[in-house]
Amino acid sequence: MQKNNFIFLLFFILASCATTSESGNNEKAQTNEEKSSKEKNGEESTAKQDVKEIDLNYSKGFKLSEKKGKIDCNKYLEIEKEDWRGLVESALSCIYDKNWSNLSKVADILSHNHLKAPWGPYYKSIVASERFRDYQRAEWMINLAAKKSPKNDIINYQLARIYWNTNRKPQAYDLMEEIRKKDPNNSSVLRFLGDVEYRDRNFKKTLKHYSKIIPKFSRDLEFRAALATSYFYTDQKEKSLSH
Repeated sequence: MQKNNFIFLLFFILASCATTSESGNNEKAQTNEEKSSKEKNGEESTAKQDVKEIDLNYSKGFKLSEKKGKIDCNKYLEIEKEDWRGLVESALSCIYDKNWSNLSKVADILSHNHLKAPWGPYYKSIVASERFRDYQRAEWMINLAAKKSPKNDIINYQLARIYWNTNRKPQAYDLMEEIRKKDPNNSSVLRFLGDVEYRDRNFKKTLKHYSKIIPKFSRDLEFRAALATSYFYTDQKEKSLSH
């Protein structure tokens, strides 16, 4: 009888230990899951940040923005462990300098360190389109970026550029219009749409877009000439002469 009681007590202790261990493991698993969830949300949030600095301008085909990032393009190795904003600033400088080789390296760092964010493949797409004119690869990379951050206007703008350069002009125009509806004051998109209308000699529609961005492009002689021509052919001679 005493032996049976001892065996029962031993089983009870072992069961209690197993329950405690299981409880500890569950708590640990829950903590790890919460930590993983926070990290995942943190990574995904970078994909949704508003990176207005990445402003690409359309003119006579396409030209990239004259805006230079705060971090020099050649400093990318020193900021490998920087957050994505620092890497983006370096990437902007690379675009400004047309240093596609370093831009590709910055894109690699973004891809490795910020896997959930779209900026690695986004910049790879720019390298493919601007350096190599490899629009097939550029489109593949930008579609990868779009999967990471759907309905991102900056990514869609690059996709529209690729459509335009591969003679899919209706798709490019429709995509630009879609971006404009969400952001009516997007100067890059308004310039694109205005240039397309000007090319097609739709001068009233040209002015509809151009009139909103005159201060932005006032020093651009091609823009001013197109603006003057559009005013001239819509019987606004004084405005035409002023430009």
